[in-house]
Amino acid sequence: LANTDFSGVDWSGTVLRLMPLWLPSLLCLWGLIYVLHALGYGIIMNWRSKNVTFSQLLRVTISGFALNHVTPCGLVGGKIVALMEKKADEFEGIDQDMEDFYARHGAFWLTTLTEYAARLLEALEFWLIFLALDLNVPFIYCVVALSCASLVGNLFAFIPMQIGTREMGLALAMSWVG
Repeated sequence: LANTDFSGVDWSGTVLRLMPLWLPSLLCLWGLIYVLHALGYGIIMNWRSKNVTFSQLLRVTISGFALNHVTPCGLVGGKIVALMEKKADEFEGIDQDMEDFYARHGAFWLTTLTEYAARLLEALEFWLIFLALDLNVPFIYCVVALSCASLVGNLFAFIPMQIGTREMGLALAMSWVG
């Protein structure tokens, strides 16, 4: 990936001509990714027993992702802000929710499966972008690149809005996979 030559990409012809096909495809892909994340969060919180509709859960999921991308601590910002507003008795409620989650044995594995599927779809987005640019990049390289980007982003969570950290992770991964 690091040695990928973008000079051969026909930016004004092929890329722009296929944009009406690729852009809606990527938006649909991200819609599915948000649905999977919302489903995972719903399983964790046992949403059906708490009188929460799936559309409410989906709205909160999308809002949470948006908040995490604009807060000073980047991908953990929304969580830090939420935790700072909690009181001690609310932490006890969270602790009880976690106990209930682990008591539902299949919930952990189902949540893990939905998160894994969402991550693979995120790598698929990256791969589809390369295809749109007429660049032949193996899918596994996209998985590795996005995994490194996520790892580096989490390691440097203290950098305001994680400016450049995910890009650094992508560049690092691209140099490894060649």
